[in-house]
Amino acid sequence: MEAQEIPHQPASRGIPSESLSVGYSPPEPPSAEDAPSPLLAAERTSIRRSSAGCSTSFSQLTMSPCVSPEKKDLPREAPKLGEGGNWQCHFCLNVNYPRRTVCNRCMTERSKENTQRVSEFMRLKEGFLSMGLDSAALVESPPVLLPVHHTMDQ
Repeated sequence: MEAQEIPHQPASRGIPSESLSVGYSPPEPPSAEDAPSPLLAAERTSIRRSSAGCSTSFSQLTMSPCVSPEKKDLPREAPKLGEGGNWQCHFCLNVNYPRRTVCNRCMTERSKENTQRVSEFMRLKEGFLSMGLDSAALVESPPVLLPVHHTMDQ
């Protein structure tokens, strides 16, 4: 039997305005061979979660209903000069963490002077840690002022 066209009619009561074919059937569901790729399935999972009120990134997709944001996902504060062995690039004046051997802004190598400062800081840090102080105390505590002994010259 050949499909017959129904002429175009205005939409009314939920009937679409396009012409319909008599004998139309919905498409077959996909077979196992036509299954979507794992990436597409993960993206669909992400979309379902976002519509359920959960915010996730692609790397956080798991079988749990919602993934809470991890600390590493929060914005990081920029390094400050004079804290924790941070060093300043001589070329662009950007402040870098001590673990960086090149400036993260201009890619200039860390100077010998800054390398010596970082090495000295790390040596002092290891000394404090060996005395039982934690690294947070080292960064957060104010500098210790040693008493100055005065002598009277006559």
